[in-house]
Amino acid sequence: MAEQYNDNVFYSNNKQDDFLTILTPSLDARLGKPDADYNVDLNYAFSGILYAKNPVYNATDHDVSLNGFYHAARLRVEGAAGFQLLDSIYGGLEAYANGYYGVALQNLSRILPTANGTVTYDLTEKVSTYVEGTYQATEFLKEVLLPNLGTLYNNNQWKGYWGFEYKPREKVGIFGEAYYGQSASDPTISYFPKPAYFTSIGGYLGVRGNFTSKLSGTAKVGYDNTFESTVSSEGPVASVSMTEQFSEKLNATLGYTRQIGLPVYITYGGGSIAPYTSDSLNATLTATMGARHPVRLSLTGSYAINSYDRVQGSTVPTYSSDYFTVGLNANYQIVSWAAAGAAYQYSKLSSGSNYGYDINMVTMNITIGY
Repeated sequence: MAEQYNDNVFYSNNKQDDFLTILTPSLDARLGKPDADYNVDLNYAFSGILYAKNPVYNATDHDVSLNGFYHAARLRVEGAAGFQLLDSIYGGLEAYANGYYGVALQNLSRILPTANGTVTYDLTEKVSTYVEGTYQATEFLKEVLLPNLGTLYNNNQWKGYWGFEYKPREKVGIFGEAYYGQSASDPTISYFPKPAYFTSIGGYLGVRGNFTSKLSGTAKVGYDNTFESTVSSEGPVASVSMTEQFSEKLNATLGYTRQIGLPVYITYGGGSIAPYTSDSLNATLTATMGARHPVRLSLTGSYAINSYDRVQGSTVPTYSSDYFTVGLNANYQIVSWAAAGAAYQYSKLSSGSNYGYDINMVTMNITIGY
């Protein structure tokens, strides 16, 4: 159970605050132990969101996930699948990550399915090959007419990878991979134009593993070409995530990602959907104090910028939008079956499309489980 104060519940530059009560019962079922040759984990969480001042926006969200692995002598299979069925207000980081900057001012029923899987085969002690697949989508369950007479687009994208890895050291691998994928969009309002599907082709070279006794992570750089018959965008891409374990109770993670994305939003007269370049930087510092009743503190921060450059065949003007967030979270383990927490988060969005907002959220929560 959580009680939250939010000073901008509609992600608007015309702020409206509210107090939220969030109830989240959940169930986790596991088969196998983490150190066994196989493991399957099924989780379901239900969230009831209640507004004190704006009860018309009360919502229910569902989150289901299934993940597992199987390890044999040379073969490793790992995978995860899940979906979210959401009915809450659409906006914030979820909308920004999909390239939408605006105000929906309504609860939007939507399904967000995801799936990924990897099959790895060791050719020798040092050389392995693998195939990987990823899928994600956003499906709005009703027509969405926005205040500016635009609409949102259902979208889905999948990618297939083939790669190899060479291990010069036991815990460090050098890898290369190539991928092919497609992305498709459909307007929630039928009389809006249906964009052509996009194709993505690219590849990465990288390194991953435990580089020292305290530093581990993955770093890869590559090139991506995302295109359809009249619009195309290409350029370098990268993904870096490094974790430093300063001590048993103190660690830090730093990550950077550069990728090409497709928006879920376009106005009726806005021309074709144009790819955008997304750069994001994130950092987390986590500390644990105490042993019998530990207190866990975490400081998080991230900055992302989505750049819409003039691309071949596009009518979308050049502009950029950035999103900044910082948060502090404290969690106290009262007993083995109960914990209490407090958190503060600040988020700010600025868009070259003449839209922006900032949000302050303070949350108090208690978790009871067995």
